[in-house]
Amino acid sequence: MKTLFYLTIITTLISISSGCACQKKNSKSKKEDSVKSIIVNKDYSLPSEFDYVIESANLVDSILTIDVKYKGGCGEHSFELLFNGMYAKSMPPQVGLYLQHSVKTETCEKEITEKIKFNIRAIKYKNSKSVVVKISNYSEKITYNY
Repeated sequence: MKTLFYLTIITTLISISSGCACQKKNSKSKKEDSVKSIIVNKDYSLPSEFDYVIESANLVDSILTIDVKYKGGCGEHSFELLFNGMYAKSMPPQVGLYLQHSVKTETCEKEITEKIKFNIRAIKYKNSKSVVVKISNYSEKITYNY
């Protein structure tokens, strides 16, 4: 009888712990799949140095996906994509975007790679069907056709 009782308890504990691991995986994939909106801020200014590297950027429809690498692993990291609202006079118009990296209490030096997605509809120029996008700290230009 005691053996059956212990088996029931062990089975229950295994079920609970595997459910917790599954929840963690699901919350991580939700974070990776979430799409942030671009922030229009006329007062932003570029930093003198960057604490991340943009490895690639890809645009599909209005979703800009940025693969970014940075050092961390212990603290909270967040990224926002900023646009100052200004267009360069060219055909098609050009915009500069800035990926802002914020860190809270980071003490680790592990190399982290993260995919971040942004909806960039806010940068559409009303008298044009496309905009050339330049991202600070990234050498390639991307053409946004809409």
